[in-house]
Amino acid sequence: MQTTKNLNTSIIIEASAGSGKTYQLVNRLVQLLINGAHPAHIVAITFTRKAAAEMQARLQERLYQLATIDEKELVTALNHTGIKTNKTILSNARCLYESVILSPQTVRCTTFHSFCQEILKRFPFEAEVPPGFELSEKTHLYQQQAWHALMADCQQQPQTSMSKAIAFLFDEFGLNNTRDILNSFLAQRSDWWAWTQTANNPVGYAISQMQERLQVDPNDKPLDVFFNQAELDGSLNQFCLSLDKLKAKTYKTAQGAIGNARNSALGLEERLTHLRMAFLKKDGEPLARKITNEMDKNLGTSNAEAFIQTHLDICQQLEQLDNALNLQKSYQINKQWYIAGETYLSHYQKIKTDLRLLDFTDLEWKTYCLLTKSQHALWVQYKLDARINHLLIDEFQDTNPIQWRLLQPLIEEFSQQQESESSDSRSVLLVGDIKQSIYRFRRAEPKLFPIASAYVEQNFNSSHLPLNASWRSSPAIINFVNKLFTETTLNKAITDFPQHTTMLENLPGNVILLNYPQVDDDTIDKNKPLPFRNPLLQPIKDKDSVNQLEAEIIANKIKILISNHTAVFEKGVSHNIQYKDIIILLRNRTNAVHYEKALHQKGIPFVGSERGTLLDCLEVNDIVMLLNWLITPFNNIALASILRSPLFSVSDETLMQLAQLDSKDKGNSNWFYKIETLVSSKKENTQLNKALQLLKHWQSIATRIPVHDLLDVIYSEADVLAQYRHAYPRHLKARTQSNLTRLIELALEVDSGRYPSLQQFIAHIEQLKNIPSEAPDAPTATNDLNRVQVMTIHASKGLEAPVIFLANADAEGQSKFTYKSIIDWPAEKQTPNIIMLANKSKCRDTVTESLISKDMVAEQREAANVFYVAITRARQYLYISAAKPTKSETDWYSLIKNCYNIPETVQEEQILEQHENNASVQNNQSNITSSPLTSHVDNNLKKPIVLNTVYRDIQKSVSPSSVSRDTKPPLSEQTGSDATTRGIVIHAILENISDNSTLSKTECQNKLGHELSEALWDECWNEASTVINFDAFSFVFPNNNGIKTYNEIPISYLKNNTTVYGIIDRVVVSTNEIYIIDYKTHQTVNKNNIQQHADYYQPQLAHYQQAAQFIWPEHRIQSYLLFTHAKLLYQYQLS
Repeated sequence: MQTTKNLNTSIIIEASAGSGKTYQLVNRLVQLLINGAHPAHIVAITFTRKAAAEMQARLQERLYQLATIDEKELVTALNHTGIKTNKTILSNARCLYESVILSPQTVRCTTFHSFCQEILKRFPFEAEVPPGFELSEKTHLYQQQAWHALMADCQQQPQTSMSKAIAFLFDEFGLNNTRDILNSFLAQRSDWWAWTQTANNPVGYAISQMQERLQVDPNDKPLDVFFNQAELDGSLNQFCLSLDKLKAKTYKTAQGAIGNARNSALGLEERLTHLRMAFLKKDGEPLARKITNEMDKNLGTSNAEAFIQTHLDICQQLEQLDNALNLQKSYQINKQWYIAGETYLSHYQKIKTDLRLLDFTDLEWKTYCLLTKSQHALWVQYKLDARINHLLIDEFQDTNPIQWRLLQPLIEEFSQQQESESSDSRSVLLVGDIKQSIYRFRRAEPKLFPIASAYVEQNFNSSHLPLNASWRSSPAIINFVNKLFTETTLNKAITDFPQHTTMLENLPGNVILLNYPQVDDDTIDKNKPLPFRNPLLQPIKDKDSVNQLEAEIIANKIKILISNHTAVFEKGVSHNIQYKDIIILLRNRTNAVHYEKALHQKGIPFVGSERGTLLDCLEVNDIVMLLNWLITPFNNIALASILRSPLFSVSDETLMQLAQLDSKDKGNSNWFYKIETLVSSKKENTQLNKALQLLKHWQSIATRIPVHDLLDVIYSEADVLAQYRHAYPRHLKARTQSNLTRLIELALEVDSGRYPSLQQFIAHIEQLKNIPSEAPDAPTATNDLNRVQVMTIHASKGLEAPVIFLANADAEGQSKFTYKSIIDWPAEKQTPNIIMLANKSKCRDTVTESLISKDMVAEQREAANVFYVAITRARQYLYISAAKPTKSETDWYSLIKNCYNIPETVQEEQILEQHENNASVQNNQSNITSSPLTSHVDNNLKKPIVLNTVYRDIQKSVSPSSVSRDTKPPLSEQTGSDATTRGIVIHAILENISDNSTLSKTECQNKLGHELSEALWDECWNEASTVINFDAFSFVFPNNNGIKTYNEIPISYLKNNTTVYGIIDRVVVSTNEIYIIDYKTHQTVNKNNIQQHADYYQPQLAHYQQAAQFIWPEHRIQSYLLFTHAKLLYQYQLS
């Protein structure tokens, strides 16, 4: 595959699924760079951060390969890229990797919103945005605030047009529906702005446009006009005379209804109701009246025909009246919607402006206005044009009208500059595929792609490159795709479907249609008593059992694939299938719980489709509960939960003791005081003591430090990650660690990490819990990725897998237009034609119905696109399942069965397409696309990096040391865990009380938190405190504040190309001398064997002394061993 080597040539690429569009994009970037384009002048735009990061990574990977492969492979790779090689080109290719990664401004692979944000950051005054604005990705909170402000306006000024509009909408739709339709107005705000941008009074303009579109006069009174027609009254009179001659009961009922309709004493709406009863069914359709023998006999042939014609005429007039009334209703509804919606939008925008925030819609609209409507537009275009020479846009089928129109000025400037011979090379590359446009709910308009393509072709004389050869899928998958989209009704939705081919002719694969689950007949015999159910053995019958049964079929099939070691291929290399090679695709998340439940029951690891689940996880709830307790310390339930959690693992028995303990203060039931009472009474256990000390400490700092720092302290002091890792089963350990880490990240995200208070963070958490759409997701554990993925088809866009299960294929998307905002914005127009709210189906006028019909055509097209995206995710194996048979012939499962002529009576799974080939599968694409780890690397680069530094540890214990010693350790030396624990504790006590004599025994014990017996703790404390107060050691523990002392000093220095490092227990710095003291806690030392011990540790102290000499070269260094048990001090005489 080749694009072009000419830097001035623009390209339009129509890339079907799996055809290598990303490769082509990267290919074009490499061409531009090799031919001299400056990295800073290239901008590649896509729609997601993930896609932008992938593009950047793929570019660097390609450049790395060009820098490392040998010259023969380099020539081949460049030729494949479409570049004729010479010495200069080869040299440029070799240097590109280094020059690009070292360039201060490299190739910008960015998203649309990041691109807009960059422009607005650069031109804030021209764009009329706050300088230094921040981007808000979560906006639901501001919508709530705007709603409260709107309601406050209604209460304070009930007589305004806005308040009356809200009251009208409440009466018409109710509270919830009113809020929904106003939120839909807010969601379509960029379209509203585009529609009303030229008007000084947007609401007035919109109302006049609506009135013109509906062709309605708000002052008209259709009911008055209708019932005041003399012709109608005559027709009804003649119709009643005819009914009087007919004897059937229905005719007599109709005659009475018409009589009431002609009664002017009744209200017009009541008269209309009676008239409907006489001529229309309940659903509004005309009554089926036809000439009968009785009618022909009693009325005569001519009068019978006139009777039926009158009936039809009046039905037609009623239909016209209904349309006129519906037009009036649509006008009133939309008028009030515009008034209330504009005020709601104003509040929303003001809240963000006050906070110096912009959302994604603001980024697009402000950039569009800056580049098209601003008085500075030409100057800004000129400045941007000076920085961008090559523009590449990926996934163009997903652009919305605003995005395309903000790009147009830049592309126009490109075309004008290209005509100048003195200008730099300019080019545009558009990549898209209207078959993969599935984001209409985000206002994506696939029709913009052919329009933009035509514009680029006209102004740049661009080349067109269709890509329909798959580098992803097996021939079985491709044959299935071709058959479905050319031989079924799908070809009406996706017209001009191109035949697909595959470059992987040897890749085996199957397309299999799984059969419906067999549902048991659960008919209950009412004459027999209901049998008892053992709840331990028999679960409650699921209401949605068919979906659960389908899910079990899929889970069983996955187990079979795994147990059979099904071979899947990746880059031509075969390996046994793993769970991570499988994706289950769903049309929506409605039934996802059934598929996840089935996987769980079968012991299949999976990543679910649920979103916003972080705050529902037990471990996160424990930490949030702890934070809540820190600001509400009288919350006994929260405290009990904290104590029982893995943070402290206090036993149920201890909690029962706390619950039953009488507090000293009879009126005080606070559990925290009870804990202090229990601890002080010597009845405490270690965990409760630890909890008391930590909770006290955390309480003291909770209001003084930011919440993310508080969490960091809690995680560190309570060893939170380790505690939960030990408490959870193996398969949940990784998830737990990821969730707890994500909670700290969440604390940093609040208010952009600007030191949020604990109260603010708790309030933020509670808000997120109440807003499911914005609640944080539980992260996937990065060290446990071998899991089946369950996701929606929309979420799978851009992904692929060897095995795809398309589940619930019998489900059909339901078009819901009631109270939905409809935007009529033809792709070729600069602004929308109309924005209106659709009423209930019974109350719709012909104008609304025509707009809905156009919208339904677009929805059907997108449904076909969704199906295409789903089945093209598969590389080798595609399984399609359904929950139950349907009467529809348009659902995906029925389409497939009809296409392959599979009768309903067939009960087994059907292999629809199959391709078997035992030949070695090779990827025919150039080696340039393979991983840099598998490409040929120059042998010089394969040589290991030799480090001259060797690390050596100075051991402080008697265990074998890396320090060379000729002296053997003393035979009497103690070994074992008790001696080690004793040494650690004494060292820790000396460190803590040496410079803080006021620290009590209990405080020190609580601070250290060592789980020791009382006898051992007392022994260690007494020994350490005796040493501190021993007169002979006064210079080691001086009271003089002028002398500096340091504990546990790490040292590291280089000696003979070897890094020497260790930790000095204590350093005392006087005016001219430095004292180095190393504690030894051996219990066998005495005056008779002290020399033997000292000789053994001499090399260690020599290293310490040399390190100290480097730090204090002007001081005299003296080194000592302090034996704590014997209270002996040994001084070394070292040179």
